[in-house]
Amino acid sequence: MSSNKLKIPMENEELNDQEETKSPTTLNESPTKPSSHKKATLEDFTQVGQIGKGTYAEVVLVKKKSSRELFAMKILDKAFLRRVVRAT
Repeated sequence: MSSNKLKIPMENEELNDQEETKSPTTLNESPTKPSSHKKATLEDFTQVGQIGKGTYAEVVLVKKKSSRELFAMKILDKAFLRRVVRAT
């Protein structure tokens, strides 16, 4: 990861204490019990900026359109991973 600092415009938003403590598990509350929530898709998010980039993945900061919550999303290069797995 580069030493450059990520500069992201936040549209003058301030997080209150409740928003800071929200857990990303709201998308899928329990892995063992079916969730009543709609499954999240790429269309539910807007990309805000890049956090980091590696050999086989990129991590971007995204904002959920419905709630304006911020999340980190990892985008994997599946073709690269398939080649690596076949080589091992």
